[in-house]
Amino acid sequence: MKIKIYKVYGYFLDNGDSIDGCLITDTHDSLDDIDDVNLSDEDIFYYGMDVPKEMGNGEFKITDWEVLI
Repeated sequence: MKIKIYKVYGYFLDNGDSIDGCLITDTHDSLDDIDDVNLSDEDIFYYGMDVPKEMGNGEFKITDWEVLI
């Protein structure tokens, strides 16, 4: 299974607190079930977001990102 993991920066909409290098994956699947990823579900901030197409949601806004995996 090929997934993408993004390292994102931005802020929360409700209070403006920053998001600094949190990880978002484009899959809803558990990372604990994927052998070739050296991350666990505890490392992931948000699941199921295609960052270049979705730059946030009703809770947070992404201002910058990079593909980690």
